[in-house]
Amino acid sequence: MNELNIGTIERRKKDLQDWFPKTYTHLEIPPVQRIRCLALGCPSDGINAQYQLAFLLLLKEKLGVSDVTVYDPIFQKDDLDLLRHYDLVVQKDHPDDNGTLWYIPHGPFSLVKELASGMSVYLGNDMVRFEPRVPVTAEDDAKLEALRKSNIKALNVDKKDRWFTAMNDMALHVTKS
Repeated sequence: MNELNIGTIERRKKDLQDWFPKTYTHLEIPPVQRIRCLALGCPSDGINAQYQLAFLLLLKEKLGVSDVTVYDPIFQKDDLDLLRHYDLVVQKDHPDDNGTLWYIPHGPFSLVKELASGMSVYLGNDMVRFEPRVPVTAEDDAKLEALRKSNIKALNVDKKDRWFTAMNDMALHVTKS
């Protein structure tokens, strides 16, 4: 276990401690039984992924959820050790959506599009403002329509915040009650 990585994540959580409660209250996340995090990046190596992991850990604590799975194909050994330290299960397969908060910070358009029709509670790219880097087909647009029409609450991040790049342009989308 790399104590340096754990210390870094704990510092990132501390950085977020004043901002997180206001953000959590603003988002009004409905009750969930599990959190599924995809496209986190490498928290052992990148500051954005460190803040996104810190945010995930704060969500886990605040929601009182113990069933948290994560997956990113780029995870390295240090990432896997770090995630296991925080009792996060690395799992490639997707769970049932029922009662799942999907946390996909800045996930690629292809991933969000693939999962869009099955996500009822999604925290990730603000799909109203999101500009994909690839042409969007009519079929893609139809898949994303439910997210665009959902109850949307954007994360309020100040450009001066150290975690701005990690959390900007993200929103909570709730498509079902």
